Amino acid sequence: MNDLYTDGLILDVDKQEVTVKVMVICGTCDLPAKASVLNMTLFNGSDSCVTCEQPGTVASQGKGHSRCFSHRLEADRFPLRTEESVRQAMEKGNDK
Repeated sequence: MNDLYTDGLILDVDKQEVTVKVMVICGTCDLPAKASVLNMTLFNGSDSCVTCEQPGTVASQGKGHSRCFSHRLEADRFPLRTEESVRQAMEKGNDK
């Protein structure tokens, strides 16, 4: 997708080369794809909450474990993610 945005596609239209660039402005993803698009940790990893910056804790569950994001009082809550903080993380991922 990054290549389509930066380089585009060269098409032959009426015997003339035209460069078409593509940008996704809206989309739907499952949780693993959402993490990749937003350059975030998968839904079961530390700091994977898309709403806030809470790292979560690991708890035993059955034969394995699970990441839990417990309710906190307002004074103990982690900062909410902002459009700017998510954008910065996405841009940082594009630099890789």
